[in-house]
Amino acid sequence: MKTVDSGFNRKIARLLEKQEIKKALDSIDEVLSVNPKKPDAQKWKTLALKYLGTYENELITANKILGEDPGIGSLWQIKGNLLLAIGNIPEALYAFNKAIELDQDVFDPWRLKGIALRELGRDKEALEALNQAVELNPNDADSWSAIGVILNNSGKEDKALDALEKAVRLNSGDVDTWRLKGEIHFKLEMYKEALHSFDNTLGFDPKDPDVWKLKGKALLKLSMVDEALKAFNNALDIDSSDADLWRLKGELLIDEIKEKEAITALNKAIERKPDDADLWRLKGNTLFNLKKYEESLEAFNTVLEINPNYPGAWQSKGKALGALNQDELALDAFSRALEVDPNSSGSWRLKGRSFNNLGRYQEGKESFVKAMEIEPAGIGGTEAWRLKGKTLSDLIMYEEALEAFNRALEISPEDTESWVQKGIMFSRLGRQMDALKSFDRALQIDSNSSSAWQNRGVVLGNLGRYNDALQSLKRVLEIEPENQEVRQMICLTSSKISW
Repeated sequence: MKTVDSGFNRKIARLLEKQEIKKALDSIDEVLSVNPKKPDAQKWKTLALKYLGTYENELITANKILGEDPGIGSLWQIKGNLLLAIGNIPEALYAFNKAIELDQDVFDPWRLKGIALRELGRDKEALEALNQAVELNPNDADSWSAIGVILNNSGKEDKALDALEKAVRLNSGDVDTWRLKGEIHFKLEMYKEALHSFDNTLGFDPKDPDVWKLKGKALLKLSMVDEALKAFNNALDIDSSDADLWRLKGELLIDEIKEKEAITALNKAIERKPDDADLWRLKGNTLFNLKKYEESLEAFNTVLEINPNYPGAWQSKGKALGALNQDELALDAFSRALEVDPNSSGSWRLKGRSFNNLGRYQEGKESFVKAMEIEPAGIGGTEAWRLKGKTLSDLIMYEEALEAFNRALEISPEDTESWVQKGIMFSRLGRQMDALKSFDRALQIDSNSSSAWQNRGVVLGNLGRYNDALQSLKRVLEIEPENQEVRQMICLTSSKISW
């Protein structure tokens, strides 16, 4: 993969092509401030200074002629262009005004005046000048493009799109205008239109990693996941230095349940931004989902080294410690989480779970009640009721637990885990057929719920339906091939069939 050089080289080449010498030099100096010996930057600086020297010499010539004959409007325009290129914007504006004074019916000085005013942050005046330019020449694509930029900066996206559409109709090869059109469409959640604009941009400039990245984001919004991954990979083939791009790839892979590949992408992102707490948190969560609890704990500890008050980090650390059966330390972590955010229903719920694991059921119950007081409805309320049900189950209060799971399902009728837990309570109450119906309902919602298949197998075994039980348990292994507990259950059930 290529490094940052590709994107840097393209940026400087584009600025020089547009005769924006001062901006090019500023960008080069910024890179050199980080790496003074960077060869490409040194070469570009030499070239940019050469251009600067040429323009300054041309400026001397223009000033000499204008000193002898100040009435040449076109020369004032040339002088303004030279001043604009070397970054002397106020003097450039003065020169364009002089050109307009001498000939108000020429559109070029009006357009250039608008560009100079925009550089000075005087957008209202810039828009007036550019409107004058298109009034004099409605077919000037550059003026329409500049109008679109200003309207977009002013929050008038719809009008900006109209102006940019006129620009690309007049000049279909304007890469910057196509890109801006795409960015505005994306902002307005018009993702198909954004994709069209990005494709046009890449048709003229297929080596722009930023546009590939934008295209990938638009494709994700359209649920075109495979195409989005290809777009991100294309961007990374051109420029592998973008940490955010590696993060986007990692998040996509997480959503596709390709978590091992996601970790590789997140590690690449962290190599480039080692102090980014968000990346470490995302890595920790992914490792946790892979059941690599010790590694996830290391990631969460890194998050807290970077920012001890990072939202959710103490909670995530507590979950990792709980998974490692270090419940006392987990309890401390959840307590720290609640110091940072006392109103986190999630931390109260998880603290309650740690209390349960330590046999401190009354304190666990109190924590779940606190969670429900904070967030009595919605997804949080669902989980709070579900976890309260688990607490009541630990207290061998199965009827009360069943009621708690019913309350969870009143809030979220499609909550798979609540149906599974409801089935477990029915089974413990000896109501095996009701349990079976609950597990079947869970599987209607999520056919890949391994816990539903496993508990269904247990109930079928309780009913003496060993062949059916065996099929359910084998389904678990299709989802979780490394589940050793279910392998043992299959052996036991098979032996009952042979009897």
